[in-house]
Amino acid sequence: MNKKNDLRFRLLSNLLIMPLFFVAQNTVANEKFGSPNPEFIIRSCQEVVEIYKARDEKRFMASQRTSLAEAMRAGYCLGLLAMTSCKRGYYKKDWMIAAKRIGELSPDLDANQNAKSIDILGHGACAQ
Repeated sequence: MNKKNDLRFRLLSNLLIMPLFFVAQNTVANEKFGSPNPEFIIRSCQEVVEIYKARDEKRFMASQRTSLAEAMRAGYCLGLLAMTSCKRGYYKKDWMIAAKRIGELSPDLDANQNAKSIDILGHGACAQ
């Protein structure tokens, strides 16, 4: 009977603690991913280029050397590019070309830091 109570206690404590862990993780994620800031967008698209460059160079275990943080940043860039729509008269570029164009921007340049996120995305994703 004692083992049964101990198991119930562990189960209940895990059920109470786990949601707190996910709430804390979500808060940290929202700080970075919540609102698109131009510097973070540029660095995220640089991750896309680096990951695919490593894959194309066929470096030893390149895909396994990509960290979770790098993969999340790359996915953030790709998600923003997928959601970007171009103005009339413009067409949407291939995602890799768009990520390269955005990744070529300097995140430290004042003009890029002060630009609107939509302008950074439009620069990479749309062409006439």
